[in-house]
Amino acid sequence: MFNLNNVFDIPRTTNSQESWRNYLLGVLSTAKEQNLPISSGLDIKLSGDVPIGAGMSSSAAICVGLTTGLNELFSWSLSKIEIAKIAQLAEHSRFVGVKCGLLDQMASLFGQKEKAVLIDYGDMEHVKPVSLDPIFNKGYKFLVVDSKVPRGLGGTFYNDRRDELIELGALWANAINDKEKDHISMHTLMDYNAAAFVRLKLQAKKQNIGPESFKALIHRGYHVLSEKQRTLDFVKAAEPGDVVTCCRLINECGFSLSGKGPYDISGTVIRDDQGKVIEVRPYLDILRTLMSKSLRNSLQSVGTRMLGGGGGGCELLLMPEAYDTNSWRDKVASKYRNEIKKLYDQNLDIEFYEAVPSDGARVTVLKYG
Repeated sequence: MFNLNNVFDIPRTTNSQESWRNYLLGVLSTAKEQNLPISSGLDIKLSGDVPIGAGMSSSAAICVGLTTGLNELFSWSLSKIEIAKIAQLAEHSRFVGVKCGLLDQMASLFGQKEKAVLIDYGDMEHVKPVSLDPIFNKGYKFLVVDSKVPRGLGGTFYNDRRDELIELGALWANAINDKEKDHISMHTLMDYNAAAFVRLKLQAKKQNIGPESFKALIHRGYHVLSEKQRTLDFVKAAEPGDVVTCCRLINECGFSLSGKGPYDISGTVIRDDQGKVIEVRPYLDILRTLMSKSLRNSLQSVGTRMLGGGGGGCELLLMPEAYDTNSWRDKVASKYRNEIKKLYDQNLDIEFYEAVPSDGARVTVLKYG
């Protein structure tokens, strides 16, 4: 139970075991900054079964859930998109300090039972539900596998990648003319002979961006553009139940996010007191590789990719239900446990969760007496 009578006088929570309080404070401080009235004290009780720190958007669920409740309680009259933006700003606040996007918040609000959600962030008013029944009817299921490595975006490459994309955007704006901006694709970005690419490279030199840094920026941009195309292709494949294509796209995404891929965000980052990276541990890549190898001889397609912003958490599988057996789970868990013990002298026992798309945040008013 968290009692709030004058919440804005409460200092930032520093107890890591109660870090969830910072998300509540982030929502409330953001509400104050947005001049949204909170006209009474609050008794807030949280419960849930989403694993904390597993990269399954537990933080977004807290921020969205609280904002949705406050919106109802204090008659803020916010739309779902406005609620998502308040929840996002809560994570951007000094209480959390993660410059997250809007994906998790929008998913928490617009989710529908047994459907995926297609969101165009250039026009968020039109959110398209995509039925997953054709995939499920082919005997496929989603399975989430928790690496048991606690994940926090602030301790991963998440903010670094965000900064790199901002830098690439500024570089792009200075180097590419208006006519070309509408026609840049992932292929153009990686075509070293394209006129647009040459100008990007010259602009980078003007801005004293070294060759390795420029290469990294190009790779980050390539991931974003290719991921956008994969998303659209997944929707097209999901509608007729083309599980082969869906699995291929998930695997391509998994590689792109991995330590060997262009976005390179999967690793668990260990930093010194000054924030310098001193080690990157590929827990998620190890788990993904082990699962892929264990199903390599399967007759049907399987897709696997990480969830969240890297640094630990979970892998998501799209796989035939028939392949998810106790013996397969035991085999993967044993191999992962042995590998992590050998590399890092840690004892990690993975957990498996059934992943079922469900409805998003909603308010239930309980009346007493």
